[in-house]
Amino acid sequence: MLPVDDIASLRDAFLVPKQWHYSSPRGTRPAGVFDAFGKQAPNAEVASYRWTGLPTPELFSDLAPTANRPKGRWLFGGLCRLHFGHVITNALGRFWALEFAGDVDGVVFIGDKATNEYSQIFSDVAAGLGLQDAHRICLTHTLVDELVTAPDLFSEATRCVPSPAFVDWVRARRPKARKSTKQIYVSRNCLDPTLGRILCEDLLESLMTRAGYEIFAPEKVSVSDQMAVYRGADHIVCVEGSPLHLIAMSVEPKTKITMINRREYSPDIMSSHIAAFIGDQAIEIDAIKEIWWRESRSDNRGLAELDFKTLRRDLIAAGAITAKDDWEVPSPSAMKTSRAIGSEPGARFLTTKEHHNYVAEIRNMRTKKRERSNVVADGSLHTEIPVIGGIRYLRMLGRLHAVLNPDWYLEVGTFTGRSLSKVDCNFVAVDPKFRLKAPLSHPSATQMHLFQQTSDDFFASGFAERNDIRFDLAFLDGLHHYEVLLRDFINAEKLMSKNGVIALHDCCPSSVEMTAREQIQGAWTGDVWKTLLILLRNRPDLDIHVAAAAPTGLVVIRNLDPDSSVLSDRYDAVISEFDPIGISDLEGGIAEYYESFELRSPEEVIAVFD
Repeated sequence: MLPVDDIASLRDAFLVPKQWHYSSPRGTRPAGVFDAFGKQAPNAEVASYRWTGLPTPELFSDLAPTANRPKGRWLFGGLCRLHFGHVITNALGRFWALEFAGDVDGVVFIGDKATNEYSQIFSDVAAGLGLQDAHRICLTHTLVDELVTAPDLFSEATRCVPSPAFVDWVRARRPKARKSTKQIYVSRNCLDPTLGRILCEDLLESLMTRAGYEIFAPEKVSVSDQMAVYRGADHIVCVEGSPLHLIAMSVEPKTKITMINRREYSPDIMSSHIAAFIGDQAIEIDAIKEIWWRESRSDNRGLAELDFKTLRRDLIAAGAITAKDDWEVPSPSAMKTSRAIGSEPGARFLTTKEHHNYVAEIRNMRTKKRERSNVVADGSLHTEIPVIGGIRYLRMLGRLHAVLNPDWYLEVGTFTGRSLSKVDCNFVAVDPKFRLKAPLSHPSATQMHLFQQTSDDFFASGFAERNDIRFDLAFLDGLHHYEVLLRDFINAEKLMSKNGVIALHDCCPSSVEMTAREQIQGAWTGDVWKTLLILLRNRPDLDIHVAAAAPTGLVVIRNLDPDSSVLSDRYDAVISEFDPIGISDLEGGIAEYYESFELRSPEEVIAVFD
């Protein structure tokens, strides 16, 4: 049921958009909704996928005297941004309250880098769902006569995991299905070619047309028409992008969705959104051969060169096409021609590796600039937190698989299966709640085992020992509590082969907030940084390599000793020592933590194992 009883009304509410000029911890910015006394208003938290609002009394006292003062009674809608996908994932989670809040003048939002007080994109999305579209976006601090607040049931602040009541509410507002072709291919081919896209998509459109698909360019029709088309489809193939958010809200639960990746990683909020609305019907395909970049930092502007042979195989496995459907592979010259579309003559394109180096150089330049500004009177230098900006950890994990060529692979913390999609060998995957999205397409595997239980229960079961399994590679990415990761390492090491390798995720936080025991919005590492310190201090025999794989590092460990009992024997003492410690308790904070080891690029670490 919708939480109607939690709707509240607040007089003289103070709305503050993100304050870029205020100093705050990384990943946070002063922003939010305050009551007349400067306290954060209930049910008015502000957060996005990348940052979290940080209300402070000082902010209220500094800005309140110069606030704008619109009259009337308004519903607080949260964030509203200029991008189509972000409107859907930020601005809809409180709209259910309009049906129960009585008369309001409209909806008021906090802006994030917006350029005006009105969003046509929001009006279009609101119309598609039959919502009231009278709204304004606060670009500066604003004092509202009366503000209605309600729980946020779906947004980036909830990681795009909606409540069941919100799912039901949205489904009740969908337009009727359009009687049309039951197979839809959603294309990006009509968008600005300088945006992110896949190369030779015109050929892919032709191939999908021959397979019976209707080619659909969503930007050419209204949001209502888009939703009607999606709702009438049985199978939708879509290049990864913002349309998937609207597709998830529009389709019937039985609709099959096949998503073709165009980036190194698809946002977790997209996977969560799709899973909540249609369950396990969505399949993710990663056929990327290379991503080409202009000299730009935006992850939305990469040009994905797909391996069309792999794409065909995975589309057949997903049930999107059949082996009898016509297929072609574009030539290298066709790929090159497609890459140049929308670019200046002679434009330079970077490979993914070159692009990451380019971005790292820019970040290093900015770091050095900050360092120059941090020199204190005695000439000493404040230590900076290093940039964790190498290739994504899943890409690095895939490369480790290619280098190590394991026979058996162990994974703790599989969840949606994105990491499992990098595997082409026998494997054991452990997770207390699987939400697999990627297809289990592993031609070289003869045994694939999924255990839906905690890692402690799996290791206690003795399955690997009974079946004489020794793992060549293990990836530990379970609960982000250091003692759990420590136990996972202890138990996994006992099951490793002679030359086995264990990889640990999330040991490289970039802010204190990320190290909280309870999960926060945005990047969250928990306190597993302690596990790395414990291994460094108690197991000097291990060969430990720490890679700056985005966004939170990857620790790769070899020279394992399955017979070692050091950590088991010291477990209670180690827990007693580390339980009271937070990363800010270290004398130099996070910076001191990074002085405990050498942080290297993912490429350097991979080379060690090659």
